[in-house]
Amino acid sequence: FNRETPGVPIAYTTNFLKDNELAVIKNNSEYIETTSKAYTDGKINIDHSGGYVAQFNISWDEINYDPEGNEIVQHKNWSENNKSKLAHFTSSIYLPGNARNINVYAKECTGLAWEWWRTVIDDRNLPLVKNINI
Repeated sequence: FNRETPGVPIAYTTNFLKDNELAVIKNNSEYIETTSKAYTDGKINIDHSGGYVAQFNISWDEINYDPEGNEIVQHKNWSENNKSKLAHFTSSIYLPGNARNINVYAKECTGLAWEWWRTVIDDRNLPLVKNINI
């Protein structure tokens, strides 16, 4: 190396003086990487395409705060809860960014005398994500 051709070593090794063994650092560690995504709103997409009657019950809580900073929880329900829906039924429910405790319940009519309604979905406390597909 000189002034006209400056450079730096790409790699180097170091040996112990005592026994000329290669000096290495043996060190490892474990860590957990946590990532999160914040959404300003979300949507529940319902797509009922089965050959049966279905009923849905969808609810959530909207969290707001009063001027003193106290939490105000307002429970909301979908306007079409517990109404019979035939195939092919599609709908979208838009949720604001302050929606929490999202619950989705769906049942189907089996036509069987001993089990007229059967639970298909019973998901509670779902997180707010961009799209929830049912």
